[in-house]
Amino acid sequence: MKITVMSSQFFRFLSSLIFLFPLLGFGQVLISDLNQAKQDPKSVIRLDLSHQSVGEIPLALKEMKNLRYLDLSHNQIDTIPPLLLSLKNLDTLIISHNSISI
Repeated sequence: MKITVMSSQFFRFLSSLIFLFPLLGFGQVLISDLNQAKQDPKSVIRLDLSHQSVGEIPLALKEMKNLRYLDLSHNQIDTIPPLLLSLKNLDTLIISHNSISI
């Protein structure tokens, strides 16, 4: 049996990675119900409305100031409203498989 001892420097390095979790989306709840998201819009960080027959982008999104991830794929959306530009923290927008025309 071989026992390997790790240095305290390595453990400090691992501990520092914990601060990256929010940036990578770890520990953030993925909400897939718009009504639930409307209850506390400022706490919504990840919202998945894919495959829900959404016809237009909900105006309620403008209240979700901390939204970083939004999946609207596989719906029936045909236009992208300017309100998406007001979501300053939005890093990821998935809007594939819709009827959007340019």
